[in-house]
Amino acid sequence: MTAPQVAEAVFDSHRFVKRLTEAGMERRLAEVLAEEHMGPWIRNVATKMDVEDFRREAATKADTELVRKDLAKFRTEAAPKKDLADLRADMASKKDLADLRADMASKKDLADLRADMASKEDLAELRADMVSKEDLAELRADMVSRKDLEHTVELIRLDVEKRLAHLRGDLIKWMFGALMAQGALVVAIIKLFS
Repeated sequence: MTAPQVAEAVFDSHRFVKRLTEAGMERRLAEVLAEEHMGPWIRNVATKMDVEDFRREAATKADTELVRKDLAKFRTEAAPKKDLADLRADMASKKDLADLRADMASKKDLADLRADMASKEDLAELRADMVSKEDLAELRADMVSRKDLEHTVELIRLDVEKRLAHLRGDLIKWMFGALMAQGALVVAIIKLFS
């Protein structure tokens, strides 16, 4: 992601809850909605286990050693003369080798690369700063399950519907009362002037 994309992907849950409560929504409902919006970001965060799985999949020294043994075995097997002739025809010329050497990294380039690489101490600091499995287990235990969250949202929805129905009834009562008062006022004005 580029820097603007990362900035767009940040979700300010505190601001979200604050704006909803200022608009008249109950704080509990606003917090539930904020947690629902945070779900995709939380699910896309790489865990320590993800990083370890990636490291295991990377090539190891043992893999390199197996390749070397296979290459040595290949070299010891005799190839037919025709295969050798084909191989010589396919081989690079001295000019190709010179071009390749010119394109290869120099010792200075390798030294610069080594200087830019992280040291064992840097890696140790990184490991110390990483989240442990226990921390992740605690976080998972503290997180509300999706089913619980859906249940809570459903209860809140039903509560809101109930309150709206109650408000509708109160509104009809007030409107009827106001209509009766207006009718009585009209009758009183007519009697007063007749």
